[in-house]
Amino acid sequence: MKLTHSQISEILSNYKSSSEGLVTLQSLIMNSLMYHEGELNRTVIIWKRRLEEMRTIKKRLYPHG
Repeated sequence: MKLTHSQISEILSNYKSSSEGLVTLQSLIMNSLMYHEGELNRTVIIWKRRLEEMRTIKKRLYPHG
């Protein structure tokens, strides 16, 4: 779901209105960052595996090169 800038501003202002809201907002931000970091790590692992597979195939096709 994509939100407009004004929708994001409204959501943030609702959270900023109380100290509990700020803690919740901080928690949401940290959870989002950790989730995306995990996704990035999984993507890197997949690409490393593919690169190793390509190197293995290359060695089989060109054993002296």
